[in-house]
Amino acid sequence: MLTCESKILLMQRLQDYARLDYRYYFQGEVGLDKLNSLSRKFAQQYDTELSKFQRARRKRSGEAVTQLLVWTPEDSDKARFWLLATEGKGRVHDYETLLDLRDKANRIRLPDYELVHDGVSWSWRMSQATYSFHQKRLRNAILARNDLLYGVAVASLYQSPGFRLVRRQVGMLARWLRLEWGKLRKEPMQELPTFLPYVRRLPNPAAKTKARSTRPAVVADEAA
Repeated sequence: MLTCESKILLMQRLQDYARLDYRYYFQGEVGLDKLNSLSRKFAQQYDTELSKFQRARRKRSGEAVTQLLVWTPEDSDKARFWLLATEGKGRVHDYETLLDLRDKANRIRLPDYELVHDGVSWSWRMSQATYSFHQKRLRNAILARNDLLYGVAVASLYQSPGFRLVRRQVGMLARWLRLEWGKLRKEPMQELPTFLPYVRRLPNPAAKTKARSTRPAVVADEAA
């Protein structure tokens, strides 16, 4: 079981697993007090705690392998979980009703974002509702001629997580914003940030042990 407290870490690992052909999943919610029991159940039934080498060996033999990914949002007494599986023979396909994340209707969705394959690779993008929200917020700030509201709206847009497809959407919104400003305002437009940086890749949480743990090494930045 991999537990993510950070939403960005969760998004990165879901993207990683999609790239590694974990195309089937089901998701649910469980109380934090029952999380360890659920983890043991999945480990016993579906072998979610295998090593990397054991998983590779099973995949080569045509068996399905699994991962359990958990998100524990701040200020919540519940955890969201995703049981992920590859193609192949296995109890997880026999006993569970799994969704295929390649199907448009079954994409993995989080608040504001969805995981998609654009023909190049897997990445996160804003949902249509989130994209429209940014447009409406920016346009209203321009119409109100309120520089404070406009600055807050621009800052919010450029605080989006810098996944490849999100960065593309921010660029599209920036171009739209320049055109919209020209239609609605006569004075020069304030400069926008140059670009949205790529999201910094986060390491997995260090395993909890009784011994005093050392600080994990910093992982180099890379494009998501």
